[in-house]
Amino acid sequence: MDSSRTIFLAALAILLPTIIFSSVIVAFNTYYDRAAVEDATMDRTRQLIGDIDARLAMSAGALQVLATSHVLTGPRPAEARARLAEVLAIDRAWRSVTLLNLQTGAAVVTTDAAGVPAIRPADLRTRR
Repeated sequence: MDSSRTIFLAALAILLPTIIFSSVIVAFNTYYDRAAVEDATMDRTRQLIGDIDARLAMSAGALQVLATSHVLTGPRPAEARARLAEVLAIDRAWRSVTLLNLQTGAAVVTTDAAGVPAIRPADLRTRR
């Protein structure tokens, strides 16, 4: 009995530190893997925010150029349609663009859901 007990204690003395060491290594690896995933996610989020900011700035710039275009308020609706089509081609995510007369609140130029300009020549002449 003493010999089997000695063998058991010797095996336990060898295996127990190995099991403890392996458990600690697994815990550290899990922690560092989670930290690496969090860092990668934060990097992707920062990049996405930068891309969105750049796209919003581009959209705002295009809309400012469109809003100050004299072609849109002139007497030639064909030129206005062409200019609006150019601006809509800048960003395919745009579903519609509507320019409003701030004094009257009336739509001067608008597009339908398909992005096709729907410019009413009467609006272009009367609403400025």
